[in-house]
Amino acid sequence: MIAHCISHRAKKTKVEKENRAELLNEYVALKMQESSTVNANLVEDLHQTTNFGKNELSEDIKLDVKSATEIMETISGNVKKGNLTNLEKMLTCQAYSLQTLFTTMASKASDTTNADHIELLSKVALKAQN
Repeated sequence: MIAHCISHRAKKTKVEKENRAELLNEYVALKMQESSTVNANLVEDLHQTTNFGKNELSEDIKLDVKSATEIMETISGNVKKGNLTNLEKMLTCQAYSLQTLFTTMASKASDTTNADHIELLSKVALKAQN
């Protein structure tokens, strides 16, 4: 009932609009300091060119920062409750990715004869293995 009355009120005054704008700015500033928001924005930046396929309207599917933020908040909440499933999955997948990086760099190092390239590829391989 209150929401109905507020939405049908007379136009907001300039002061009310300024107060609302200030509150929204403060809200956005607070949200931008949260780890989930910062990381979701980073993930979006990194995946600007990633092809996620097409939706039913044949439009490119883009990463939704708001959804990514909410998912990160949910996962963080689960970790606080002691559910480490998502962290275990992440670490397992990272281990596989690092293993792939190690074997790829080691293989490339063994296929080259340039001493500088061997050294560089070997360093990357060993860092991935470490």
